[in-house]
Amino acid sequence: MAAAAGAIAKHPEWANSTTLFIDLLNDEADVVITERGKSVFMRSFYAPTDPQDAESVKILASEVKRTLMSATSQRPGLKVDQLIVWTKDSLAPFAQALSQATDMPVKMLDPFTMAERADISVAATTQTVGRFAPVLGALQFPNSSDYLIDFANPRKKVERKRPIAKYILAGAAATGLLAASWWWYSSSHAALDQEIALLKTEVASDVPILKTSTKNLADWKKVETFLQGDILWVDELERLSQNAKDSETTYFGGTTFALETRSNNATIATKFFTKEQELVPEIQGAYRDEKHNVRGTGLAQSQDKKYPVAADMLITVATSQVIDPRNVKRKPIEPAATEPAATEPAATEPAATEPAATEPAATEPAKTEPAKTEPAKTEPAKTEPAKTEPAKTEPAKTEPAKTEPAKTEPKPTTEKPESTEPEPASSKPAEPSKNEPILGGAS
Repeated sequence: MAAAAGAIAKHPEWANSTTLFIDLLNDEADVVITERGKSVFMRSFYAPTDPQDAESVKILASEVKRTLMSATSQRPGLKVDQLIVWTKDSLAPFAQALSQATDMPVKMLDPFTMAERADISVAATTQTVGRFAPVLGALQFPNSSDYLIDFANPRKKVERKRPIAKYILAGAAATGLLAASWWWYSSSHAALDQEIALLKTEVASDVPILKTSTKNLADWKKVETFLQGDILWVDELERLSQNAKDSETTYFGGTTFALETRSNNATIATKFFTKEQELVPEIQGAYRDEKHNVRGTGLAQSQDKKYPVAADMLITVATSQVIDPRNVKRKPIEPAATEPAATEPAATEPAATEPAATEPAATEPAKTEPAKTEPAKTEPAKTEPAKTEPAKTEPAKTEPAKTEPAKTEPKPTTEKPESTEPEPASSKPAEPSKNEPILGGAS
């Protein structure tokens, strides 16, 4: 271990590779495998080495392979990159032969190259120079426990220094990340929390409306069920009578009109009698349409000799399609046309022509000057006072339909045109537009 540590300190590039160091002794060999700069496997085996003997190279190569197999069994995935032999450069042919036998690169390392503090001159052969490697390695690492064994306390575990500073930095980073995450969550979800609160308030305010709507829907369901089953049986009876043949051919017996409350299934069960059996399909087809489904339920012989065929018929009436009020599209109301006030029927009602409302002051003779009431203009033949005089019509005859000029017949008696005083009982000031060209004397 000391020799391997010294070699890695001398060659730092070997720290990142897996290396097998071989120390050749007289009749033995010590091997150490280093991984990432630390010794992970050691072994000693019998191997008399003679650089001039090819058999000794084969024996050493076979032991190296056995060492690799043993190390791989203990450390799965271990792969040795190179072999380093503690010897001098004079054994280059031996190293080349060992490389060919093991199919791995082999390098030679002189242990005296690690002595940097003093010049050391030792008379050693190529076979025995490797035994100095542990001594030189120990000189390089006298107090390093990472690479050497503490023989004074062999069972003492190496104290691992806790990286307190790294822990503090990691904790600070985690705290900062947690604080940043919490700030991001709060800032991004604050608006959502407010929106959720508003939605909850709206939902709570809609609870009474929901209850009312549920009640209204239940009430509408009852109304809809009633409207679907609202069938006028009088119309169905009329249809049954109108589509029937004449009494000389067919007549109906007992008829039952029924409506099932749960399903609103409306049926008409009837029995008719006819002279010929061929008329049965024709009679049934007369009552069949898109709203009436007709089905014959029986055919028998009648005791009536005049109508020997008796047939039962069941008519199913389709229920009415009720439109949901929410789906009804109402047409916009068009603005009403403005009509003249004089043409309204309310203006000709008898209640509006009370004598109290027609004061004599409203029709003073002073306003109707004699110059305007010339006798020539107010002759009975020209003015036809009977056609334009609503005053002579009695209150019962002053309805809108009876006050038309075409319907009022002229009366033979007319008053003198000289009289300009209006008669309160027969005047009608409610329609001034009709009486403007007529003088008070004419009325």
